[in-house]
Amino acid sequence: MNPAQYVISEFGGLRETARAIGRHHTSVKQWLETKLNGGKGGLIPSDNHKRILKEAAKRGLDITPDHLIYGDKIPQPSKLTPKPKE
Repeated sequence: MNPAQYVISEFGGLRETARAIGRHHTSVKQWLETKLNGGKGGLIPSDNHKRILKEAAKRGLDITPDHLIYGDKIPQPSKLTPKPKE
């Protein structure tokens, strides 16, 4: 799932997502539309991220900052990635 699909699914639907974050449902629907059709292509505009995370936390939903970027396909750390210095 792309980020928009994942978030909308977690909130329980398009209208529920819109209500939770104080946006009109047509704005949220635009996240799902292809870029060719004037939409966001599955991406969520960054001005919504803070409100989504706040409302998700209130509701106990499994939405993290990574979900807002990757959807349900969060990359796993690679063995080739250097470990952070302590």
